[in-house]
Amino acid sequence: MDIIIYGAGYYGKKLLSVVKKYQDVNILGFADSNLTGSIGDKNILDIFHNVERYRKLPIVISVASFEDRYSIYLKLKDAGFEYIYFYLRKEYCYKGKFLENECVSLRDIKNNTLFYAEMSIVDFCNLNCKGCNHYSPIFDKKYPDIEIRMRDIKKISELYDRVIEFGLIGGEPLLNPQIKEYIQQTRQLLPNTEIQMVTNGLLIPNLDHDILKCMSDNKITIAISEYIPTMKIIEKITNTLRNHNIDYVLKPAMFKEKFYKTLSLKSDSNYSKKCISQGCINICDGRIAKCPTVLYIETLNKKFNVNFPTDGIYLLENFEVGEELNKALEKKLPLCEYCIDYQIKWEPCSNDKRLEDFVVVE
Repeated sequence: MDIIIYGAGYYGKKLLSVVKKYQDVNILGFADSNLTGSIGDKNILDIFHNVERYRKLPIVISVASFEDRYSIYLKLKDAGFEYIYFYLRKEYCYKGKFLENECVSLRDIKNNTLFYAEMSIVDFCNLNCKGCNHYSPIFDKKYPDIEIRMRDIKKISELYDRVIEFGLIGGEPLLNPQIKEYIQQTRQLLPNTEIQMVTNGLLIPNLDHDILKCMSDNKITIAISEYIPTMKIIEKITNTLRNHNIDYVLKPAMFKEKFYKTLSLKSDSNYSKKCISQGCINICDGRIAKCPTVLYIETLNKKFNVNFPTDGIYLLENFEVGEELNKALEKKLPLCEYCIDYQIKWEPCSNDKRLEDFVVVE
């Protein structure tokens, strides 16, 4: 079967090598909003001026940003393409055909759909990163109430006809002693959703067999952020997952050797703007926001006596259908005025946490 890859960037190019493992698909070419020419021996196709020719071919969206994925999906759907997929970017996939196991089909998607949401199941972390936009180094070492967290997921499952992807995140989620219960109950509430657990991976080689089996049985994909400490034991981490038939995604080291201070103390910063969220809708204690930082920045405000805006948080109980909530989440947030592109080298905070560890003070 011929397929077309939409996205000629990092993940699109990576698909060239991934697809070689499968006998059931062949990349006919690429499509991209910004590029022309070719990638390797594959041409970049002008599919929007040849819709009738390519309408019935699977189009696989392969980009990182959740917002970009959604906007590309809408563009393809409006143009009349019938078979649209998201590529899940798995580094290791236990078994299955390419489109069935490495992608999510978006055929027959309704307006009442949530494309991505995530939930923190622990706010502190076993790393201590400067630039952490969850602000984990300044959170207390305590665990959330699992009943409240599951109530939120249940509400999401009732609001929406379908949830495409859902993330269990932190902090470091594997620090939560109820990790098995979170996995089992999330899967029960979201039986047809791609569920990922986002982790730095450092705890994986020493996890109990029961936890690893629970991940495999419930089809949890492990998304490993390759921080510098992670890369020192990455082979142990990935071997452990492979030995237990657990699919995993690698968030490449080249993105984690560098970090960002994502906020300026000034709304009229001299630095260029950069979105923190990129579509990472976050749920926490009956609340939801289009940007996770809005939900966690209250801790930063209290710790350092600053006043970043927290507007844009909605109560889940105030909505009866997801389509209404989606419209609310489209609104721009006041915090967006403070979001900047300011790269730093990865390093841990000292014991004495400072505002400058997380924020550019201009």
